[in-house]
Amino acid sequence: MPQWPEASVSSAPSMPRLPFSVRYDSVTVMKGSGSPIVNLFVSTSSKLGFGHATQTIRRKWPDGWRPSRRCAKNFGSPLLALIQRTPRWRARPDTFSMEEYSISAPTIKPPPLGARDPHGADVPRICLRQKLMTVALVAGPALVLGITITLLWGHAVNLSDVLMGAIFYVVTGFGITIGFHRLFTHKSFRPRRLLKIVLAVLGSMAIEGSVTSWVATHRRHHLYSDEVGDPHSPHRYGDRRFALARGLIFSHFGWLFVSDASNTQRYAPDLLRDRDLQRVGRLFPLLALSSLLLPFAIGYVLAGTATGAITALVWAGLVRMAFLHHITWGVNSLCHTFGRRSHETSDRSTNLWPLAIVSLGDSWHNVHHAHPTWARHGARPGMIDPSARLIRLFEQLGWATRVRWPRQSPVVSA
Repeated sequence: MPQWPEASVSSAPSMPRLPFSVRYDSVTVMKGSGSPIVNLFVSTSSKLGFGHATQTIRRKWPDGWRPSRRCAKNFGSPLLALIQRTPRWRARPDTFSMEEYSISAPTIKPPPLGARDPHGADVPRICLRQKLMTVALVAGPALVLGITITLLWGHAVNLSDVLMGAIFYVVTGFGITIGFHRLFTHKSFRPRRLLKIVLAVLGSMAIEGSVTSWVATHRRHHLYSDEVGDPHSPHRYGDRRFALARGLIFSHFGWLFVSDASNTQRYAPDLLRDRDLQRVGRLFPLLALSSLLLPFAIGYVLAGTATGAITALVWAGLVRMAFLHHITWGVNSLCHTFGRRSHETSDRSTNLWPLAIVSLGDSWHNVHHAHPTWARHGARPGMIDPSARLIRLFEQLGWATRVRWPRQSPVVSA
């Protein structure tokens, strides 16, 4: 990872981290006495997954530094160690008042986007047992599938296993998209207590982590989306070919091997106060195990043989689990790299229509980042969103209230 250059600063003030993120919008060069000064117009967004507001400030930089396209950084970065504050206040009605800072370093290049949580507690390094469990979840299903097809060639797949796998996929998938994502993370609607518990249980059976840890990670992603602190940004290492390919691998599943758990006290305090969700969280290991044992038991009942039970476990258990994992991870990686943008946001989120059905509507990621609390991500005509349709059904049955449906908003084509 490239290091920041050495710089001599006469008086570098100690400053608290500001509660908003930064994106460079445009650059102008002012020529005067001495070195030219590069002025960057920066958009700030305060976003925790519960909406965001954008304002504009102006900052002054020395000659020699050129930002890359849509480069992002936080005010809490090591940049603060290199600046010297000068009391020049700007207060215009259409701008956000902020002091100007001038950097004494002659040339500064932005570092890679670190994934570590700026507000996270000291997290111990991942032990060997945890790494082996992660490897088993990531690579285990493919290995078991290869062994099963080899040993049971001609008898490894049957219609009942495929149908059972599809049912488990949809049920646990809705537990993630409706429960973990739209309800617990963004509070898109208010459910009845029984519906809340059922969605928490189904989301836990997807084996993507406990409800509290999942929500904390996703809220942190919205706060630092494609910036320093984002737990899984594909632009972590840059936008060139090999750097972007490396970032895609990291954002897809590489971040799972990093000792950087999100601080639940900061990002999910409401869930820590919910007794029902805490009980479900304590039962997560049992629910994860039952997600695999149920297909095994049903397969044995339907087929009456150990072979039928094993094939059901492979297809409706392991393969189903792995496929759902990769779809969820694909939203993290692919929906920040490929696709189209319908809304202007401070990150690089996109809408990726090929994943719309299999992601149950979560691949309309740019719409979601523009309006995180909306219960429908496919807010424009032609955007398929099965999760939103099910939430609509819950509302009609009286199981969900105060649903936050999309309202008309300006969009841009991209």
